[in-house]
Amino acid sequence: GFLGQEGGSAIADILVGRVNPSGKLPITIPKQLADSPSSAYFKGQEDKIDYSKVGIFEGYRGYDAKGIKPLFPFGHGLSYTKFQYSDLKLSLNRGDPRDPEVRVSMTLTNSGKVSGADVVQLYVQEKSPSVPRPPQELKGFEKVALKPGESRVIGFTLSVEAFRYWNVDTHAWKVNPGQFNLRLGSSSRDIRLKASLVLGKPRKRK
Repeated sequence: GFLGQEGGSAIADILVGRVNPSGKLPITIPKQLADSPSSAYFKGQEDKIDYSKVGIFEGYRGYDAKGIKPLFPFGHGLSYTKFQYSDLKLSLNRGDPRDPEVRVSMTLTNSGKVSGADVVQLYVQEKSPSVPRPPQELKGFEKVALKPGESRVIGFTLSVEAFRYWNVDTHAWKVNPGQFNLRLGSSSRDIRLKASLVLGKPRKRK
């Protein structure tokens, strides 16, 4: 990125330990260009690049779908401390696929010796999709700063947007009844906690 005129000072503060780095990658960095899901279309034809064949499998979704290990995964970051993930809890307030509400909570603990921040990432996976879907999709994240030994409960609320997909036949958003897996981690490839839930058949509305 473009660090600006204070970029050198910021890097120096990190290298000597004055500041604990806490940034996370918003992209996936491949080991080689050919690993990128869009690499085959990058040069394009007649000054045009067509990403239509990549579709929803761009970025980390494409790497996950093809089982390709990146050099640095989406959401990756470094720290001078360590974080523990524990006590994952789910509460299915509404199981109707047309209007679900799922509350997710977990405890994040700074188990190291220095203060730092981590970005907890929540991914959702449909176990048996009726259409091609990525193995997991980021549906929530929260950055939390903690002192050494400090813990904090982090909560997420998932609505219908977290489970639905665009049905190209009906031209509408849809959620299929069935099992969904919830995955919490420090990056797309560093999943620490897992749980599952089942959304039932929609109830008739009066």
